[in-house]
Amino acid sequence: MYARYFNILKNRSIGLARDLLEFVELSDKADVNIRSLSGGMKRKLMLARALINNPDLLLLDEPTTGLDPHSRRTVWNKLDHLKQQNTTLILTTHYMEEAEQLCDRVAIMDSGKIITIDTPSELMSIHNGNLEDVYLKLTGKSLETRKEVISK
Repeated sequence: MYARYFNILKNRSIGLARDLLEFVELSDKADVNIRSLSGGMKRKLMLARALINNPDLLLLDEPTTGLDPHSRRTVWNKLDHLKQQNTTLILTTHYMEEAEQLCDRVAIMDSGKIITIDTPSELMSIHNGNLEDVYLKLTGKSLETRKEVISK
């Protein structure tokens, strides 16, 4: 169905769909109703669907939210493969480990404003910590304040 949005003929779209299901490791679910898939499987299916037209640019909004660690790493591997194929990825994430793993450049934002943009390694080097530490330092937020709010 999604291939039709890009004027991909049915006989070609069937092969593409099979290839993409294999790519996201869902070949065995090809004939399963989408409603019966787990959350992780649905996320992987959305990735496959987004790739149907072989885009040069892929926009992803929190692609691994709610996934178990295995599924999250599987999606990371697939996204890394796409990067190696010269697909440009732009993603939003609250997971700093994910940004560190996947991103060549990171924009740290707070209240809708970009505070800084640099490579993960450069940000971590300049600010002496992991990306989560960098975020907390640059936004002026602390875990102590958060703990107080949670305990109240």
